[in-house]
Amino acid sequence: MDEGKESRIRYRVIFSVLLIILIVLVSVLGYYRIPLIIEKFSLMEHIALYMKGEDEGLSITLPRILYSASGPVKDNVQIPVLNRDTLHLAAEAALLQPDDEDLANGLVSFIPEGTSLIGISEKGGYIYIDLSEEMKDAGKRAYEEIERTIALSYPFKAIRFMISGKLSESESLD
Repeated sequence: MDEGKESRIRYRVIFSVLLIILIVLVSVLGYYRIPLIIEKFSLMEHIALYMKGEDEGLSITLPRILYSASGPVKDNVQIPVLNRDTLHLAAEAALLQPDDEDLANGLVSFIPEGTSLIGISEKGGYIYIDLSEEMKDAGKRAYEEIERTIALSYPFKAIRFMISGKLSESESLD
């Protein structure tokens, strides 16, 4: 009986020593390899971009509707993807204000400046889009502009507008 206990103790000691040797070896190798791994994957640059808050990731060009003196005009806009689906991207494209080049070409938007997307969802072809308070006093053209822009990138049956979570009085174009 004593021999069995002694052999178990010996195996535990041997296992513990081997485990300590393995930990030391992995630590030493890791210590010398970590700078190479950081350099290879440009981790410091990624961390710097993260700390700046800038994302230079994938972007997509989407069509949107703006208005000229002669009526609606299809324009293209560049949007960062940021893990968003096509529906969200189309809604964000609709809410972007015209840039200086668009304004110089006589293109305007009827969507009030500062309007932001709170949320958007779709089920069975019906879209619910929740917008910020700035849309409260917007005219029918602003809602049409959003609807037409989304229709350029995403098929749907109807859109219902909400402002800060409450259904809007405006009706969709159907």
